[in-house]
Amino acid sequence: MNINQKSNQNYSLETIENCIDTGKSFCFKAGAGAGKTTTMQRAIEYILSKKGNLLKSRNQRILCITYTNIAKDEIKNRLGKNSSVKIATIHSFIWEFIQQQQYLLKKQHILKLEERIQQEKNFIFSLVTDDKEFEQLKSFIKNSSDEGFLDKYNRHYLENANDFRKIMGRFAWTKRYLTNVKTFKKLINSLNKLISYEKALQYDIIHDKNIVIRYVSNKNIDNLVKFQISHQTLLEYASKIIREFPILQKIIYDKYPYIFIDEYQDASDYVIDLFFSFFDNTQAIDKEKNFLLGFFGDSSQKIYSTQINADFNIAQLENIQSLYNYRSGKNIVNVINKIRNDNLIQNSQLDELDAGRVRFYYCERFDLNNFLNCTYIKNDTEENTAVLITKNEYIAKYNDFNALYNFFKNINRFKGRFWNKINEQLFNKDLTRIDPFFRNIHNFIDFINTITRPNVFLRDVLKYYEGYSRKMNLVDFFEMYQCFQDIVIENKSFKEVIKEVIVKINCKLKGKIIIANIFSLFDDKNNIVGFTEEDIFLEINSSFRRYINNDEELEEDEATEEFFELPFAEFMNWYNYIHDVHKDEVFQYYTLHGSKGLEFDNVIVVLNDHFARKSNYFKYFFENYRNSRNNDDKVFEEIRNLLYVSCSRARKNLTVIYETNSIENIRGNIEEIFGKENVSVL
Repeated sequence: MNINQKSNQNYSLETIENCIDTGKSFCFKAGAGAGKTTTMQRAIEYILSKKGNLLKSRNQRILCITYTNIAKDEIKNRLGKNSSVKIATIHSFIWEFIQQQQYLLKKQHILKLEERIQQEKNFIFSLVTDDKEFEQLKSFIKNSSDEGFLDKYNRHYLENANDFRKIMGRFAWTKRYLTNVKTFKKLINSLNKLISYEKALQYDIIHDKNIVIRYVSNKNIDNLVKFQISHQTLLEYASKIIREFPILQKIIYDKYPYIFIDEYQDASDYVIDLFFSFFDNTQAIDKEKNFLLGFFGDSSQKIYSTQINADFNIAQLENIQSLYNYRSGKNIVNVINKIRNDNLIQNSQLDELDAGRVRFYYCERFDLNNFLNCTYIKNDTEENTAVLITKNEYIAKYNDFNALYNFFKNINRFKGRFWNKINEQLFNKDLTRIDPFFRNIHNFIDFINTITRPNVFLRDVLKYYEGYSRKMNLVDFFEMYQCFQDIVIENKSFKEVIKEVIVKINCKLKGKIIIANIFSLFDDKNNIVGFTEEDIFLEINSSFRRYINNDEELEEDEATEEFFELPFAEFMNWYNYIHDVHKDEVFQYYTLHGSKGLEFDNVIVVLNDHFARKSNYFKYFFENYRNSRNNDDKVFEEIRNLLYVSCSRARKNLTVIYETNSIENIRGNIEEIFGKENVSVL
């Protein structure tokens, strides 16, 4: 970094330092490549230099909340070890603080169970006529074990509608409900949930010391009956508890008088509301308190619809903008400025000789292979090139899990209006956002990778015990480690690997707990379902069949078998893609969404109008570009942010290829953004 770069970056830093000195909470809005992490690092170092001794004498710390473990590790590496700084993801910090408040957690859990009971009742009463019929149905389900109803129901759940109706119609009380098999299944499932929730409420939840609310960090679904909560429910419970009891807020801001939140645009409403409650409390009650809240991020890099409103309570804070870009050359920065088209206009801080090159190609039909192997290789440097694409088949193909993608593309769960769900699941690198089904597969592969590592430790395996009371000791661990040293997974199917792992650990209770934990194989009494190798596999098979078939009544045995016969290498390659483990290749492939947070010397962005179930996706952005400043259009904002994030990954060369029928009516806007001299037909 040259002297000019340092002085420019110091302008924003000095403003933040002034906020720190005056106790003014702030929001640092930093566009792509603006040195946000460096600025946060230096702000923390400034506090330590000014207040470090005082913090230690008061047993206080600076708290830095990150969105991902990767971001947490990066900041830790930059700062080094310092007892006066706590860096944590929001979930780990919240759980560390709130897990001791079991009484309050239990009260929230009771409210959640009551809420779910009411939801199930609302659905059931949309199908039954009165309380008498409702109670009769509950009685039938509760006493069904005597007649084998639930056993037959579960065993024949995936039969075709006619066969299912014939089998279940043998129970006299079911006939009036079986006219619509799909609705009947929803009714029975709802009744089962209702009974389970009511059964959980029969325990003395508040006073029974054996009942503990547990947060399971490697699962994305609650198991309320077992008193296990997942990511979002943890934030919900904690936000409600801490906001209700100001004393808990006081404990946090007394311990952490400086709280920085990284990537604020990625945080949920629960997180923003929670930390703003500290701000509001110190403003209204503890006015003498030295408390400072700092947000770091950029609302134009919000690319997921579940994230917060970009402006939240920003008006209450000191707003600071970074107008400098330390990543990209001048020509690239000019393009991304025009894409975002707001009041944050960056200046490149790289030398003029590193201005970078921008090219925009358009065509009616585009062959990515031909372009990469011919056109691009002849004209550009080959190293450190990322290809960002909308078509997931390319991602799967070039990362060698194409068979896995093709299988999921054709199953019931991702058909019809749910077609885009496959993008959110199979290609999402944020594990907190994917279904338990995919998380289970991920955790299974992760366990194999962990236990077969030469330098694995007991603590590495303990994470597979989360939410379970029994613990593994060193003797258990060593015996299991020895068992896995001769495992062979090459050239095997997914089914073969699952069975081999089950065999390896089935002789050990602790090992069975791991498999049960990974695939959620516990009954209502928290006992492991299945005793033999075949029993356990059948339970895994059954749960996967339901997911694959989207709980439909179609007979899909062939599809289920096809899934388990897929090469295990396909699953490993998917896992490597999720964790950015790439081969030593010229090109690295990402989705547009998946490129967030990364940077490369050379970036190729491939755009298509047929994307996100629309036939004019990117064309809509180009058509409405000139109206963007006055247009409160969420669709336009979504497309703009995605295009901004994608193009701003480039350091030296940015190439955009736009596959479209015609640019006749939008050529002027494209040339305004990318430069007339850079736009040409491919």
